[in-house]
Amino acid sequence: MTNWMRVSLVAVLVSGLAPLARGQHKHGEPGHDHGKPVEFKMPTTYADAVGEIEHRLHEIAALMSSKQLAKVHAEAEVIQKVAKVIGQLALKDGSGVPKEAVKDVNLAGKDLAAKFDAIDKAGDSGDLAGTKKVYDEMVKITETFQKYVPKVYQCPMKCEGEKTY
Repeated sequence: MTNWMRVSLVAVLVSGLAPLARGQHKHGEPGHDHGKPVEFKMPTTYADAVGEIEHRLHEIAALMSSKQLAKVHAEAEVIQKVAKVIGQLALKDGSGVPKEAVKDVNLAGKDLAAKFDAIDKAGDSGDLAGTKKVYDEMVKITETFQKYVPKVYQCPMKCEGEKTY
């Protein structure tokens, strides 16, 4: 788990986990408006996909911290879309994912995408504890992705300029 995710989790815990009172509604019903979808560019590399998922999880943590649970939907929807293609990106040459690990990445992607309905339902109902529970499950799933993100190295003394390996 990255440092910013730990900081986000601490912020959520400090803010309290009491459920918020909010009316429940179903998709398509009047009053069920998540606002504009989040604009994003679909990642074309495995590393970018993992980065996009981490960024959206960070945004969800911030929304939980500020108790803006109705806005979780849009961020979770991006995660769902990226998670559905992460297995394909893991298959690309240079992804950093060993061929024997592609199945694990693909299954984790499917598991992560499947969390959308649960986090959306918890957020829509104003259930902070429920949203936090699903969020924690999502963070746990992303640990599989982290194992295979290629590491980028650069000489700290800039001996070779901005060249990376």
